[in-house]
Amino acid sequence: MRLFLGHEPNFTTWKKRTGAFKPGEAKMTIDYIFVSNECETVDVAALPGVEEIGHKALPCPEYPSDHLMLRAVVKLPERG
Repeated sequence: MRLFLGHEPNFTTWKKRTGAFKPGEAKMTIDYIFVSNECETVDVAALPGVEEIGHKALPCPEYPSDHLMLRAVVKLPERG
């Protein structure tokens, strides 16, 4: 996404934990799609922002995972 859009997403995971194991907020980009130089990235899907997700973070009713889904349209090189 960084090469296609010119920047990394603001975040691909955002969770607010309570309890003894890693309490606190984690909001970062840790999910990626890697393609070889022979492939062409045609399009990438927009990711929701804080406004769409809401203050409670992920998961939420609209985005049921604590990681956002990444989608890219990639053109593979011709075989030959």
